Amino acid sequence: MKTSTLNGFGARVDRVLRLITDHLDEPLALEQLAGAAVLSAFHFHRVWRATMGEPIMETVRRLKLERAAHQLATTGTPITQIALQSGFASSQSFAHAFRQVMGRTPSEVRAGGMSVIAPRPQPTRDAPMAVEIVSLDPFTIVAKRHLGPYTTGDLAATFGSVWAWATGQGLVSRFRGICGVPIDDPASVPAEEIRYDAGFDFGPDIRPGPGLHVVTFGGGQAARVRVLGSYAGLDAAHEYLYGTWFPASERELADAPLFHRFHNDPDVTPEADLVTDVCLPLLSR
Repeated sequence: MKTSTLNGFGARVDRVLRLITDHLDEPLALEQLAGAAVLSAFHFHRVWRATMGEPIMETVRRLKLERAAHQLATTGTPITQIALQSGFASSQSFAHAFRQVMGRTPSEVRAGGMSVIAPRPQPTRDAPMAVEIVSLDPFTIVAKRHLGPYTTGDLAATFGSVWAWATGQGLVSRFRGICGVPIDDPASVPAEEIRYDAGFDFGPDIRPGPGLHVVTFGGGQAARVRVLGSYAGLDAAHEYLYGTWFPASERELADAPLFHRFHNDPDVTPEADLVTDVCLPLLSR
């Protein structure tokens, strides 16, 4: 990784940290955070977690606890008041979180009169993966929105309901491919709010049925990792693309979501033979 690349990405991180610090007691919209990082809202949560080692809400909590540590060390403000200002419902829950993150109790920091800084977590780094820059033609899918963890068997049922609709509409002969869009980072949103669009490409000009919608992909360039075998390997590909490849790439991410292209039908293909492309859309050079 070039020094200039490291410095450029570090500046994005610093802008986000300054934004959070300046508005620590105010809710910040995803668009504000993504704008400070010069990223599309589609990608911010995954980029942040993969590069920083923690979801953005954990970063906010850590910075609040660092501020609390400074207040404990330099003021006489009651611990309960500091706990409430930091967003905790009680001094007990504050003390538990404080010790967990800071490595000592609020009383110890107050007695010592010296503020402490929480150690920044270190992201895990997986083994290198082969990343190809590929050109994609525009395409559309008819999809159904799945809510909840997309590693469960329920996702297969979501795909199945789209296929059943297509069969009833006589669209099976137009089938071109299987595609999924993992919209949310599972570690950054509540489990029941995780969104995944499960769909099929039947070509253009398809009117979706009730409960279905069309997702359009504009084509262009994408960074692609091909995952062989179990779908459990998809998350590792996400982590590698966002946390290792992108910061070092000197490329910019397009305002379009990451998506999966499935090359096999899992109902008839042994798990070891599954082939899935994880595609991260890029701005064209």
